[in-house]
Amino acid sequence: MTSIYGSLHYDRHIPDLIIVGITYSGVDPDYESLRASDFTPTATAQISNSGGAATFVKVLEQEIMPAVEKNYRTNKKDHAIAGTSFAGLFPTYVLFNAPHLFNGYIINNPSLWYDNEKTFEYESDFAKNHDTLDVNVYMVSGGLDDVTRFNKMVTQIRSRNYKKLNFDSHIAEGMGHSGSKFEAYAKGMQFLYKRRGIKLSDDMLKDYVGDYEVAPGQNFHLNAKDGHLVIEPFMGQPETPVYALGDDQFSTRGHDITSRFVRDTNGKVTAVKVEMSEDNIIEYKKL
Repeated sequence: MTSIYGSLHYDRHIPDLIIVGITYSGVDPDYESLRASDFTPTATAQISNSGGAATFVKVLEQEIMPAVEKNYRTNKKDHAIAGTSFAGLFPTYVLFNAPHLFNGYIINNPSLWYDNEKTFEYESDFAKNHDTLDVNVYMVSGGLDDVTRFNKMVTQIRSRNYKKLNFDSHIAEGMGHSGSKFEAYAKGMQFLYKRRGIKLSDDMLKDYVGDYEVAPGQNFHLNAKDGHLVIEPFMGQPETPVYALGDDQFSTRGHDITSRFVRDTNGKVTAVKVEMSEDNIIEYKKL
């Protein structure tokens, strides 16, 4: 997760994140047994010590999350959870039993088979009493994993038309139960944290339209198109969309370069400052 995050952050696809990995202390802990206890919602005869998910929710809410918030500079309104297998089953359980705990979910190859597909019941029970689910959810299945149950859950969730739910799913073709986590976490973090452009009218964009000087005799042209700005083909690069993030702040996608427009005392746009990196900000004068 941290390696994938580092690459995405380097390319400026996503903002700074605090990643919290939860593991077990002691000498030679029995990871499989401990995971089975914490991540499963019901006790079954097939798995000893199973059924501790409700307790683990309390541990997260009352101990782990407050400790993180106390010691780190966090956004208390922006928490996400990610996991694979039993650790994918658990956030699916949380989604329909304690959705207030996280606003983002990356669920990879969840063990939806567990206890006769109990998770499907949780979703059904939730839907009976709620028409709103104000969270962001990205679900992934390896193409060689339990695609049938995965598609069943995706279809069931989509059929509810929950208000405020931002939901997407993906099949990682050719990947199995563990291998798909790399694709799931990369796409999931982009889904949860990508900057979402604001569509503006051409009238609102007209102040920014024009030529900007890169060097003497060398300019690029900004135009308005379909509710956003575009950099017209320049130095061998194709037309590049530039999306509004707020007042005078725009961003491309891919490299996620942030641009801020400069205005004079009369409110006229005089330049654009392009943040290539945190330490490399270039200003281009509007002609």
